[in-house]
Amino acid sequence: MIAANGYLVLYEDTTFGGASIDPNRLTPFALSENGETVYLYGPGDDLILEYIEEETFGPAPSGVSRGRYRKSTNTYNFVAMTEPSPGAANSAPLVGPIVISEIMYHPDNGASEYIELANISTEMVTLYDELKNEPWRFTNGITFDFPTDIPVTIAAGERILVTRDLATFETVFQVPAGTQFFQWADGGLSNSGESLELSSPGDIDAEGIRQWIRVDRVNYGDGELWPVGADGQGLSLTRLDESGYGNDVVNWTAEAPSPGVGNDDPAPEPQPEGYDAWAIENGLTAFSDDADDDGISNGL
Repeated sequence: MIAANGYLVLYEDTTFGGASIDPNRLTPFALSENGETVYLYGPGDDLILEYIEEETFGPAPSGVSRGRYRKSTNTYNFVAMTEPSPGAANSAPLVGPIVISEIMYHPDNGASEYIELANISTEMVTLYDELKNEPWRFTNGITFDFPTDIPVTIAAGERILVTRDLATFETVFQVPAGTQFFQWADGGLSNSGESLELSSPGDIDAEGIRQWIRVDRVNYGDGELWPVGADGQGLSLTRLDESGYGNDVVNWTAEAPSPGVGNDDPAPEPQPEGYDAWAIENGLTAFSDDADDDGISNGL
């Protein structure tokens, strides 16, 4: 019997595992660190078990538990938690060290799409696992593995950009000097919404398949509660609280694109363009001046 708002905890060593002597244990089993699905059944008609609940969880780092988390939409995700909490309310979702901080999925020029990643930790993060000889990658939304010849490192507080077309991006957006850029393989972000998922390499399973540990995920959309300003109106999806859970619409807003710039960072100085850029390049002054005294102004 479980009291209202109470908990029942089942342990491998004492309840369901191979070493358990629990008289109610049927076939001993364990939970895979590479992820699987757990089912709960109850008695149905004619002694047939009746499905009650199931939960699928993916690979997780050692020592990290998975838990049910209620979002602002009153729906649930089963996510990595900051700490195990058997017999008590779940801890907060584990966020970082790298998060998806900005998504430009529907710019005026489709080739200038980009995803911004931010290091919210206090230490440098390398997007490469030397022991597994594998880089981090996007496992959903776009096809992209981070470089391995020179592994990508992100300093504390630093932001990097992954773009659809680097050349087009650079003609549309200005970013702080020194910002790291990358270009994904092919295809674009869906204007109607999709799931973006950043992962680090996990173990190789019994079938010889590399498993991937989800670091951050955002299932964005263009309807319901998602901000419409990011859907082709010149704005980008911007994460409000970068240390808060990312796969929840309440943590996103539509703001002016700011690739490589944090919410609290100063915007990069605007660069001259058009006449101003030409005048600077040629050492000229005001638009209306006549630098060579030919009766025609600089501007003309």
